[in-house]
Amino acid sequence: MYKSDLIMNAENLMKSLLDSKLIQSDKEISGFLIENQSKRDFSIYLKILGGIGAYISAICFIGFFGAFGFFDDKFTRVFLGILFVSVAIFENFLIKKNYSIKSSFLVQLSFAFMILGKIMFVTGFGEFLSGFTMNPDNGWNYSLSLFLVTFGSYFFYDRDRFLSLFAFFISILINIDSAISDNYNEIFINGYFLFQFICICILFMIIRDSRKYFSIAYSFVFSLSVTVLFITIKTAFINDGDFGWITWSFTNLILSLGMILLICRIFERRNVINNKAFLGALTGVFLLGVISSSGIIFVIFLMILGYWRHEKILLVLSVLLMPVFLISYFYSLDLLLLQKSIVLVISGILLLAIRFFLNKISWDA
Repeated sequence: MYKSDLIMNAENLMKSLLDSKLIQSDKEISGFLIENQSKRDFSIYLKILGGIGAYISAICFIGFFGAFGFFDDKFTRVFLGILFVSVAIFENFLIKKNYSIKSSFLVQLSFAFMILGKIMFVTGFGEFLSGFTMNPDNGWNYSLSLFLVTFGSYFFYDRDRFLSLFAFFISILINIDSAISDNYNEIFINGYFLFQFICICILFMIIRDSRKYFSIAYSFVFSLSVTVLFITIKTAFINDGDFGWITWSFTNLILSLGMILLICRIFERRNVINNKAFLGALTGVFLLGVISSSGIIFVIFLMILGYWRHEKILLVLSVLLMPVFLISYFYSLDLLLLQKSIVLVISGILLLAIRFFLNKISWDA
């Protein structure tokens, strides 16, 4: 074989894949390569700083309009909210994708207008809906307003999709905790937890191209993180009587089943019945479900999911949440301080033993 035969350019690669029937058509891949060939973008920290700047600008605008009394009338807030949202969408269409300083300024300005418009619309329309309910302080009015303005701008403005959806999901959690009676509070919290977890499994484990639903997927991830943290605080720190063994058992069961489903997806093309790594993973999941907390299981689930799907955000989020849930689990143990220390030492020895065992039988730990 000559050296020239080993040279593989893009054209030869596409032809080789077509001849091997690994792909059916090269049009979609070619279009993707052409579209992203010269694509440039700002770094993530610049986006974060830009978002913070836009948020501060929106707060300044709110203070300005509040000083002139524009927040006194709910219909004025609704009108101005729709106006600013429309201006932000129109301005976003005019921004050129050249990543210049001017474009960056216009992006932040449109983002600030969008935040300002949504805040004014939600507060105004939520107050308007309160006139049709028996309880004027009902938070569901504002959740409905947030849903309407989020859905109305979702297909026209993509820069705040994640934040708007995340705020909407968090508002549902707050309303369930505050508006639902104590007799049904735990049932609705667990049901909402189950709904979010099912959506995450569908978006990350079943749908192949989950990047198309990036905002929806990550809004569910962060919302579920807050939900699990909320349940942990209720059970471990506040010792709320409304949350007990039912919530602990239910969340552990659902998370354990989800982790088993994830492991099956990872091993789906192998003979899992005789695979020692698969059986060992199932054993570990079972032990976690029995003795661990929902927060720790959820963090491990995020770690495995992020590593499998190459999602750095999931990995970073799991690393940030792990100390929180470990501390809460350690705090919630009904043991003396000496006994807790012994548990930690035994856990460390057990993990080292598992590591040694995996290396001994040549598994990739």
